[in-house]
Amino acid sequence: MKLLILGAGVEKNLGMPLANDLFSEIRNFIKGVELGKKVDEILLKVIIKDLDFSYDKVIHKIVSKLAIEYKKELEIIKNDMEGILNDNSNIEDKKLAELIKMLSETVLKKESKQQEEENLEEILQKIKDIQEYINFPSEVIGHKSNITFESIFQEVMKVILMHSIEKRDHKVLKYIYDNIMDYEYLLLRHFIGFYNDDETDIKIYLYLSWSLWAYLVWKEIEASRKICLEGFSSEKKIPIYSDLKNNRDKINIITFNYTSFAGRFNDNTIYFHGRLNKFIRVDNKNESDIDNYENINIVNFFEDIVRTNISFDNKKYIIPAIIPPLKIKPVISSSYLETWSEAKRLIEEAEKIVIIGYSFNYADEHINDLIRKNMNKDIIIINPDIEGIKTNVEKIFSIKNEDFVINKYKGKLTYEIRKLKLIDAKAEEIDVNSLF
Repeated sequence: MKLLILGAGVEKNLGMPLANDLFSEIRNFIKGVELGKKVDEILLKVIIKDLDFSYDKVIHKIVSKLAIEYKKELEIIKNDMEGILNDNSNIEDKKLAELIKMLSETVLKKESKQQEEENLEEILQKIKDIQEYINFPSEVIGHKSNITFESIFQEVMKVILMHSIEKRDHKVLKYIYDNIMDYEYLLLRHFIGFYNDDETDIKIYLYLSWSLWAYLVWKEIEASRKICLEGFSSEKKIPIYSDLKNNRDKINIITFNYTSFAGRFNDNTIYFHGRLNKFIRVDNKNESDIDNYENINIVNFFEDIVRTNISFDNKKYIIPAIIPPLKIKPVISSSYLETWSEAKRLIEEAEKIVIIGYSFNYADEHINDLIRKNMNKDIIIINPDIEGIKTNVEKIFSIKNEDFVINKYKGKLTYEIRKLKLIDAKAEEIDVNSLF
């Protein structure tokens, strides 16, 4: 039996987001897209009501907290900045990386007051050097007599953190953002409200999950429209999915994506984290299909279905049938237990496993463990971030870097050991059929 495991990277070319991009992407959808603004209004004024919540308030809260309690992340950030300083980054990146690195080092070393004051002089100069790139407020670079190292650290981090939300493609700021904005953890934190009957947490979870759902459905609609407009043919195929047409009965799929793409091209598809075309009632775990999902009107769905099935007086709630890829997974329906059990069976019975666009993150340890227990099979991993994946694979499977054999597959760099092969390639660069 042939098994294909698909991660978020497979759909990146279609415009679907990666997990690290969710917070900023949904915020921009709510604030800057007309549909997003309507979704926000319906949720807060019609469905949920009396909820003083917004993505910007979450950002400001995180920023204020992390500017003070940032030390636990500083070692990682410092190392990231050293990497930028050692590569071929531009002047702006290097200046910003130098500032962040020096701030981090000063906090981590817990230096004397005198040493901090000496460092402060240099830090203030570095701030002035990048003022043309990032506009720090006057109080940050004002009179030295009015500031302490602690205050300058907090103010600089606030500015940098806010910029990391706005500029997701900025090389330096991306490192900062990726270490603090965990949308999936935010969901899990408020999902607990269903267990302890905390209405505020429930309201926040409903807002977060339904705005996430609306954003992802909108992105899938946009991707589908693009496919139709561009008329993807044999010359310009949909990465991976088009290759599955001729093998739809011969390959089983486990996908971690929520969109309908995998199911459209292959009937033997398991949606490990749920899918966008279903919703679940929380109290009785009833799972329902969304009618005519292929032609869904998102605003009408909120007005006709979501609003009707949510009542705070009667403690009746529906939520999207999607689970964020967390290590601790809330069981929102018994069908997920059946899905996970079936996924386990497929992995155990597969003769060959091809894994594309999956990063082997710690949050997906459940799948990592299943693969680890089946390392006697032929396993091929395809990912353009081969060094990052190799590092994760080494940790998960207890493999030493020096044990890999460096080779090539159709001109692409590979790392091989026994039956495991890592291929440095994008999803669209490999014909999936050739791998089985």
